[in-house]
Amino acid sequence: VRKGADIPTRAVGLIDDPKQAEAILTEGRADMVALARAFLADPRWGWRAAATFSETIHPAPQLARSVTTMQHWMKATG
Repeated sequence: VRKGADIPTRAVGLIDDPKQAEAILTEGRADMVALARAFLADPRWGWRAAATFSETIHPAPQLARSVTTMQHWMKATG
């Protein structure tokens, strides 16, 4: 579908592992991945994905008042 559509495509469904999502993108199987269930099952999925790839998440400045809570979450998933 991606090659013939000539528009950005999104992979959806049963994508719950950060390495699986990365593989879909790097192998060119889709331009984006949708992770609704993954985030519902694990609200800290983003932090887990960052830790998987040894990356750091930098909170947006407008979230400064909740940084203390976010730092607690990041430590819990690191």
